[in-house]
Amino acid sequence: NKFASGVMAGLLVAWAGTVAAAEMRGQIEAVDQEAKTITVDGVEYKIGEGVAATELVPGENVAITYEEKDGENVITRVEPGQ
Repeated sequence: NKFASGVMAGLLVAWAGTVAAAEMRGQIEAVDQEAKTITVDGVEYKIGEGVAATELVPGENVAITYEEKDGENVITRVEPGQ
């Protein structure tokens, strides 16, 4: 029983640590290069490390892939002009 409990606890910790990616398409409403955020359809997204986003501008349509990390939507990929 202790072994089974340990295995279940380990699986729970592993599951809790996983992050599911989500995708969305929309129009950029605001870009804040200093804060490294963009707002798309009323939702703020943090630009993740290694994501090239310096040429994004308000009014542009984008497709983004993001993950929720520590209560923030963090972009892992952005495709302009979508």
